[in-house]
Amino acid sequence: MPSENERNMNDMSHFEMREYLGLQDWEVPDSEHLVLHCRHPKYDAWAIKAIFEVQSQDVKLSHLTIYPVGDWSPPGGLTDEVRRTVPLDKLRKMACTRLQLQEVAGSVGVDPSAFRASNVRGRKGRTELDLARIARDYDELQSESDHAVDELAERMNLNVATVRGIIWQARKRGLLSPAPAGQAGGHITDKAKTLLDAASNDSIQRESR
Repeated sequence: MPSENERNMNDMSHFEMREYLGLQDWEVPDSEHLVLHCRHPKYDAWAIKAIFEVQSQDVKLSHLTIYPVGDWSPPGGLTDEVRRTVPLDKLRKMACTRLQLQEVAGSVGVDPSAFRASNVRGRKGRTELDLARIARDYDELQSESDHAVDELAERMNLNVATVRGIIWQARKRGLLSPAPAGQAGGHITDKAKTLLDAASNDSIQRESR
């Protein structure tokens, strides 16, 4: 016969099981997203699942699910008040706080120091031309070394996690082609080459004046 504990666990919802087992309130399903699980701060019979797209220095909420902590909805169901009082800004700050952990940041290839409170929001990012130059350098280094990211990090005087985040940004902007699943790689795109050619022509014209 099942023990009392086993019977109780069988009666738990997925969210209650997470709490019972003491699982982390975050998970990283892939290299571009962070998922948070928490109770609604005002109506704790409701749970929240928030999915964020992770950028090199910030996060963007892409999906939000509100669902009962138990198997059945609380009395009154999901009301406008419950939906309206979901603290989106606090969830975003919570995501940035989790990304300060090396374990989390490393899973999505970003630099945890970029998510310290003083750095999030308002931090100047790299231009597309900057990213195009980095994509070019990364592409060239791949033909010279099996450790292109490490070589690029040394060249740029940055840590490897930061450089991985920059490379991810270059891919997102269409300046570096996708890499094979689970591997490094990718090549500079026509878009990046066009940006670099335009910058080179501008420089030549300025010098000829």
